[in-house]
Amino acid sequence: MLMDIKALLGSIILYLILICPIDTVAQSGSSKSDVAEQLFDNMQLEQQMLETSEELHSQFVQNPLGLPAGQNKQMMDLFLEAFSISMLVDDAKQFFRQNLNPTHANSALQWIQEPETKAVLAAQKQFYTLQGIRKRIVHKYEMEQDPPSDQRVKIIDSLAQNTSAVESEIESQVIIFRAIVSAFDEFNVQQSFSEMQLNGIVSNFRNQLQLQVEQEVTNQLMLIYYDVETESLGTYASFYDTESGRWLNKTTTQAMHSAYQSAADRFLDSVRNL
Repeated sequence: MLMDIKALLGSIILYLILICPIDTVAQSGSSKSDVAEQLFDNMQLEQQMLETSEELHSQFVQNPLGLPAGQNKQMMDLFLEAFSISMLVDDAKQFFRQNLNPTHANSALQWIQEPETKAVLAAQKQFYTLQGIRKRIVHKYEMEQDPPSDQRVKIIDSLAQNTSAVESEIESQVIIFRAIVSAFDEFNVQQSFSEMQLNGIVSNFRNQLQLQVEQEVTNQLMLIYYDVETESLGTYASFYDTESGRWLNKTTTQAMHSAYQSAADRFLDSVRNL
């Protein structure tokens, strides 16, 4: 009887191996942490997050709110500590790990290995290097002289829409902006904002962003993928029309926003604890 059970188990295992889908994550022995790390790093999320926080820092370090110089410096120093890229990345990866879907993660890992995807991801990585920053000016001029084809514009627009690029950028900036204005309110001894006033200021900022970010995002995507073949770009963009692509976009976007919100909370806590 014991031999019969062994034979039955052997048959079941063989059936599972031959018939059931192979889980790439389990097969490779990769943990959720490893998979999250691979996806996060390949998507160049670290550089995206750093660029957004640096842009707002560069604006407010000039003291547009009119704080005494010493207080503004103190506020922005605390901002840099709270929004350090190491902490942003740690928070985003933690969110990513907690919301990892093995099935969709497998699809995404396979997609990352495709030649077209590698070409696009390489362009993203290059865009944030010193050489890439210098090339932006040249490529912008060349596009003004020789505008992209209608097909390429359509693909870029589709990619921006399917990755929620505009909405994501607006939300990221709003989270950071609200934190800075709230911190200013803590420093400002002459006047204090009510919750309604603060919401009104943030809402006005969001509305202004809505008017300009859409075109800015399109222009940036054109620059990022300037050297990528249109056909490869189209193949890359089509992944975001799939269920796994939608999961990847939603998870990465939420991971960044969660990291920004954690940084905003750290920032305000440090200001209030002065």
